[in-house]
Amino acid sequence: MRFNPSLKNSKSVTPNLVNKNNSVKLKANDNNKLNAHDATAKVMFLHESLEGHKDNKLKFTDLLPEKIYCEKIEAAFNPVISDKQLLTHEKKIINLNYDNGNRAKSIFKLVLSDEIINNYWIYEVDINDHKFGLNQRGTFRAFMLYVIDSSELNDNSNMLIVFLLDPHHLVFPIEDKIKKLKKNQVMNKTYDSYKDDSETFLRIFKDKFHKDDFIKIDNL
Repeated sequence: MRFNPSLKNSKSVTPNLVNKNNSVKLKANDNNKLNAHDATAKVMFLHESLEGHKDNKLKFTDLLPEKIYCEKIEAAFNPVISDKQLLTHEKKIINLNYDNGNRAKSIFKLVLSDEIINNYWIYEVDINDHKFGLNQRGTFRAFMLYVIDSSELNDNSNMLIVFLLDPHHLVFPIEDKIKKLKKNQVMNKTYDSYKDDSETFLRIFKDKFHKDDFIKIDNL
């Protein structure tokens, strides 16, 4: 089955950086799980992953404060822009059938269609900058879709496509045992802290990306 995925909330306020010739045809296969020990996947970004998303009902936002207040984010993300393969390190697959799986799916649907979410392996990875003494959760998280480009008939191209960044740890909120806050309390408090922010990764980092860093999804 082939279709054009519906990429929601994709209105951009900055020039689109996507190379129109850079696109992928997805080949659905439930066995397409990346073996981290013997496969190196090329990392690409969906343009939508940087454009900014907010959903009041879901208590989710990936919007950022003004650039001058994003020192930690910049320190962690700049090395990733320079070497996207850093995102292949210490990634882990997500099982959406477990706790908070429905919440994650609802957030992922801000960017991806149901068909893609239900048919492809999704990975998460912490993006960290240790000079700030950050905890083991990392500065923020990236969520990636693992695909095989079916247009590469002679050499199936493994790719990890970044489709969502989670700078506030709102996809999978965890309880704060020190402050004795439950998951929902942490989620509500965190969302309230950032819900009025309006900067996007795209606006802050647009001068550091190249068109070849981005890819479009043509079909499934």
